[in-house]
Amino acid sequence: MTVRGLEITGDVFCGILAAIHIYIFVLETFLWRSRAAKGFNLSQTVVDYSAGLAANQGFYNLLLAVGLIWSLAEQAPLTKIFFLSAIFTAGLFGFITASVRILFVQASASETFGITTRINILRNCAKLAELKRTENVNVQIEDTKIDHVPVRIYRSNRIKDMNKSLYPVIVYYHGGAFYMGSLETHHYITSKLAELTDFIVISVDYRLAPEHPFPAGLDDCYKVTKYLFDHGKEFQIDQKRIVLAGDSAGGTFAAVLAQRLVDKDYSPKLQVLIYPIVQFFDFMLPSYMKANVEVLDYGTMADVLSIYLNKTITSDILGNNHTTPKVKKQFEKYIDWSLIPVDIRGERNPIAPDYGSNELYEQVKQALTEDISPLLVDDTRLKKLPPTYMLSVNHDRLRDENFIYAKRLENVGVKVVHHHYEHTFHGALNFLHAPMDLKIAHTMIDNILSLRPVSFRPTLVSSRFHGAIGLALIPLNIVGETWANIMSEYTPHDPTATTFNDYLTDIYVDDDAIFPSLFGMFMI
Repeated sequence: MTVRGLEITGDVFCGILAAIHIYIFVLETFLWRSRAAKGFNLSQTVVDYSAGLAANQGFYNLLLAVGLIWSLAEQAPLTKIFFLSAIFTAGLFGFITASVRILFVQASASETFGITTRINILRNCAKLAELKRTENVNVQIEDTKIDHVPVRIYRSNRIKDMNKSLYPVIVYYHGGAFYMGSLETHHYITSKLAELTDFIVISVDYRLAPEHPFPAGLDDCYKVTKYLFDHGKEFQIDQKRIVLAGDSAGGTFAAVLAQRLVDKDYSPKLQVLIYPIVQFFDFMLPSYMKANVEVLDYGTMADVLSIYLNKTITSDILGNNHTTPKVKKQFEKYIDWSLIPVDIRGERNPIAPDYGSNELYEQVKQALTEDISPLLVDDTRLKKLPPTYMLSVNHDRLRDENFIYAKRLENVGVKVVHHHYEHTFHGALNFLHAPMDLKIAHTMIDNILSLRPVSFRPTLVSSRFHGAIGLALIPLNIVGETWANIMSEYTPHDPTATTFNDYLTDIYVDDDAIFPSLFGMFMI
């Protein structure tokens, strides 16, 4: 097509969309709507209409899909299509916008047209975290294998100067919805943990679905962890001080393995669960039903299960149709909505458990087992678990199940520290380095290592969004039991304080924290 002498190709069309998106991005983020109208000599109506148009995911999805099909029809190269028209617009200029979902749509389209798989596209996008990696000069790295499973071992430079025979270890399982992620995507998290704790950190490079469906990845993590409990001294590891840690799907592995290991009379010292997936039973929890800022879109839970189990599972499960009334009655006691604070839950209440499909249940019943849904176990199992650190975020479909799991553990006597970040998103901890170096991620790491105790509800850590994509968190002075004290074989620093509750300090939530309109428009 030629318009006034300019040949309009599919890539040009996507480029025009990118320019429009950048323009709206500038209006929304840097100038705000009222200032934009004055600064660009535009009517307020035009600015508001443009902003609303940019926020309309369906409209933007349609335009980019047209551009994608156009490019495909012209047989443009694959990398040119996706990395110029999709990743460039979605990743660089519209990072915390609907564009992240658009990328998922485009990846699905690529699979439909037989170019490549959706998973390959999403994995390649996740690998952007590996670009321009800067090594931590304070940490030594060794890539090796433990019981035939690839791992990366981190040791801070101070360890060799400490001249001890044995050291505590953090066994870290990376996130990625069971089908993405790697040692590299989580390198900054694990190297930072090693630097700040002077513990040995071992990151497990487990096999990914769907090439290696459940339970392959879990089995890899179990093999490494069990080997360390049995033969830790080979790596200068104190078998009495082993921490299980992970984020997202890796948090699932940490929770599952903690239960499995204590049942086999092993004793993890601590489990660190960072916005973990802990159940595939109730997809009607309030956090599933609300609008969330999703910077790292890993698909619906139907998508995740389909890939993890390597079978076709329809989106019908998102309405809890995958559990029959009998199954709902069996498991509903484990998903107690009353354990979600009222101000977090809102006015929603559980739907009557009088529906469901036997066919769907037979398809997904494996997902309701303890090896995939660690929340769905009796209290007698939970009470044996080690002290637990839970990190949850508000813009996350997993928020409510994280609250429920933390509270159930606390109710059966497990020591629990729960930090809830009111104004940030799933995956925020990964943003520890340039070009997306977010202060919130560094604060999360600091708070994880401080292990500040709480009692009846988690500390609501308040943060504010600043600028285009910068996130800033107002640090709170934290006084309490430290990570080192928890991990120590000796008496805590304060000998009179024998439990977490002895250190309780209330934190008042900053009710005035606001979103600029770029973020706020996704709350509609």
